[in-house]
Amino acid sequence: NSKNGIFRPEDFEILEALSGFAGNAVENSLLYEELKTTFHSVVEVLGASVDAKHAYTAGHTERVSQYTLSIARHHGLSKEEREVIRVAAYLHDYGKIGIPDAILTKPGRLTSEEFSVMRSHAAKTFEILSRMQFRGPFSEVPAIASSHHEKWDGRGYPRGLKGKEIPLGGRIMAYADVFDALTSKREYREPMTLKGAFEHIRGEVGTSFDPTLFPAFRAFFKELAAKDRKKT
Repeated sequence: NSKNGIFRPEDFEILEALSGFAGNAVENSLLYEELKTTFHSVVEVLGASVDAKHAYTAGHTERVSQYTLSIARHHGLSKEEREVIRVAAYLHDYGKIGIPDAILTKPGRLTSEEFSVMRSHAAKTFEILSRMQFRGPFSEVPAIASSHHEKWDGRGYPRGLKGKEIPLGGRIMAYADVFDALTSKREYREPMTLKGAFEHIRGEVGTSFDPTLFPAFRAFFKELAAKDRKKT
């Protein structure tokens, strides 16, 4: 209300101008949210399209994304940092679209030659995603998505990065990706128990995995194990 209880003509002019600015701000905000929703939907569909090639990988991308976000949250990353990692996690295996189906969907274990071809999916992920116009903090998505097979001691691929040369998001995703692989059924083996997978990963902390991230992984594991006990 006007201080003296009466609105003057110039008050209305000011209010009309302000309402125009406010209206534009609200409209832009709604448009941004719509574009953001569309962007994430496209990212999720791209990730799921790779999983759909093989029955045994169905749901892998979604689980790795959830696990990665949980570990990142326990490590204390901000919402903005987690948003970038979320996109990278959904696209981490997108390079598999360039792997021949005869290898990608082969029942049983791969030969050494076939495994070499399969390993190339990480480099292909970087190559494909680098062609996309990621902006701002999302410009790190190709590097993060393609580094989930790098190892803390430098024995990983595709670039043989070591320690903190590996993007933080990739180091977090490495925990999530291996954990899901170990606890998922394959044609040639049954899944590990959650506890068995946890112990396996703990044994490789400091060689395959960043030791500074292990407390966050342990917190994630306890949270997941508690949910699993409630289901049973």
